[in-house]
Amino acid sequence: MKYISLILLITLTSCSALLASGNPEKTALDKAILKIISYPAFAKESRIQGFVLVEFEVDVEGHVRVKQMNASHPALSEYVRTQLEKMLLKDIDSIGIHYAKFYFRHMGS
Repeated sequence: MKYISLILLITLTSCSALLASGNPEKTALDKAILKIISYPAFAKESRIQGFVLVEFEVDVEGHVRVKQMNASHPALSEYVRTQLEKMLLKDIDSIGIHYAKFYFRHMGS
């Protein structure tokens, strides 16, 4: 049930900037996240592919806390959690709850 709720929340919330959709109007939060979350080397080497759905909160001090996650692979989930929780978003007006989905795919031979 949690999985379905999280998917519905993410589907109903616009996260297109986090999907690298080519939208030129990315928010400052989207840009900050995309700067630190990319296809990790360990996943490329092992050809791990998948998705991570995440609900996270940014507090008044700019700290990020992951509230819920669902992922197709536990290593991708841990990678996204670690990357998000080490962020400090003091200069970005992003206080509150946010939703994102990340797709990790091996491109090439």
